[in-house]
Amino acid sequence: MSNELQRQHEDMKTARQILTHLQELYGEPNHVACYEVSKRLFKIKMHDGQSVREHYLTMIKNLEELEKLDMSIDKELYIDLILQSLTDSFVQFIVNFHMNKIQCTITELVNMLVTTESTLKSSKSSILTMEQTSSKRKFIEKKKSVKK
Repeated sequence: MSNELQRQHEDMKTARQILTHLQELYGEPNHVACYEVSKRLFKIKMHDGQSVREHYLTMIKNLEELEKLDMSIDKELYIDLILQSLTDSFVQFIVNFHMNKIQCTITELVNMLVTTESTLKSSKSSILTMEQTSSKRKFIEKKKSVKK
């Protein structure tokens, strides 16, 4: 620290006061940083094939950045952000969530979403198996009719 900066901070009693003052002098303004992080948080969308847990970790990273900037988000708003950022395959879950007026923590919500995700994956694989089975039958039936 230069002598001039040291002299400016002599009267400050805590390191927090010094850091706050240095942030005001040289750092990016808090409101601009908060704006950028919140913009990312509000625009984030889950990608097809991305796991719920991976998506949630990305959202948590942005939320923690906001908290470092002394900005917090209400729990209900954060739950709404999570629900809005999900893919279309979770539409039925979201409808049920709101219709049943489910009250839960963010961790409980993520656990419910992980369970729903595994259910969706297993139902998709069973649908694919049924489609493959029915197409094989058609092929076998066509083969039989050709031999006659």
